[in-house]
Amino acid sequence: MASASETLATMRGSIEARVREQVERHLRISPTSSIERIVEMQMKDERERLERLIDAADEDPTQAEMLVSLLGWLPELEHQLRKRARR
Repeated sequence: MASASETLATMRGSIEARVREQVERHLRISPTSSIERIVEMQMKDERERLERLIDAADEDPTQAEMLVSLLGWLPELEHQLRKRARR
């Protein structure tokens, strides 16, 4: 069974991949789109998704704790993606 830190790393990787995929998809459709705006929209979607999962994880405190940790990590990811977009 995976440790909590391995599970958290896997979940972070999944979120990063999903957000990057969405940014790339938006840019393919509209190359002049603002990457910062796309990142902002995707972060909003991810926050809402995590909040729903946290609500559903009431019976599993460990799962809920990991999801809350991910929610706290999202601003860091958003900052990294915005910083890269400015380059």
